[in-house]
Amino acid sequence: MKVTDHEIIIQTSQLQKLENESNIKELLVKVTEDVFSPFLYGRRLRIGIKLFIPTNTDIVDAQWILDKMAQQKLKFEDLERILGIEKYTLSVYTSGKHKLNRAEKGLFFYFFNYRNLVIQIKASIKNRENKKEEEFQQNQ
Repeated sequence: MKVTDHEIIIQTSQLQKLENESNIKELLVKVTEDVFSPFLYGRRLRIGIKLFIPTNTDIVDAQWILDKMAQQKLKFEDLERILGIEKYTLSVYTSGKHKLNRAEKGLFFYFFNYRNLVIQIKASIKNRENKKEEEFQQNQ
């Protein structure tokens, strides 16, 4: 956002995908005009639009979190300790009663993918060490 003597520049964005997106640009412009028109005081309003862009994190929902917790053998207490999210909040997230926003989805997506990567790296290192040990014992 930028304000000058002659104009107010606003960047508006679509935070979630809507079912009917045929006129989403017009809707974003109208909502932005409605919100900022009282504050123009003779300035021109210039609006930039950023449409919703799907990301990898969009797959995250309550069931996805529960599945990842089961796969990685994590309990609510573990997530509470690691992520600093209270058990009650985790319960709300995983019950499906709360629709996760992009930031919340990103937190869980990258947390579980990071942990999965660490698990894979540790397994790879262990396999490499086992192979070296086998080779050493064969050469004895």
